[in-house]
Amino acid sequence: MANEPLWVVEARVSTDFNQFMLFDVESELRYDELQLPAGAWLGVSGPGGALFHTHEGNFKADVRLEFWPRPSPDLAAQTQNAFFGEFTAPTGGVMLGSVTGSPSDRFVQLPGPGTYQVRAERVADRLVQDSVDQIDSAEGWLLQVAPAG
Repeated sequence: MANEPLWVVEARVSTDFNQFMLFDVESELRYDELQLPAGAWLGVSGPGGALFHTHEGNFKADVRLEFWPRPSPDLAAQTQNAFFGEFTAPTGGVMLGSVTGSPSDRFVQLPGPGTYQVRAERVADRLVQDSVDQIDSAEGWLLQVAPAG
């Protein structure tokens, strides 16, 4: 893989039902049609995008989304805390955010419609102060996306 991503988006997104998504919400596809694996799961991907599962009790995800110019064997490295998959983005744009919609959602324009590889890694849990009176836990995530070969 190249030494550095072409671009990076960093966002703190809200999670609902311990989930957040990277999904083409402008397409006719729906995130709830992705087939969730049985038991514990970290991620699932397919037509329209990807869905990610946080630990119980984490209401925020601090996400670093990196876009790489091409796929690499490094991208497919899967560990206990990492998920690898492919998704399609029919409109070329995806929403990084909550499955139910939130002011923290971020629209991300990909280079265009197509198929992309994604590697998602859960990197850290930490306490974050959202306001003077409220401290929540946030889970750190690294999402690496590249056009599928």
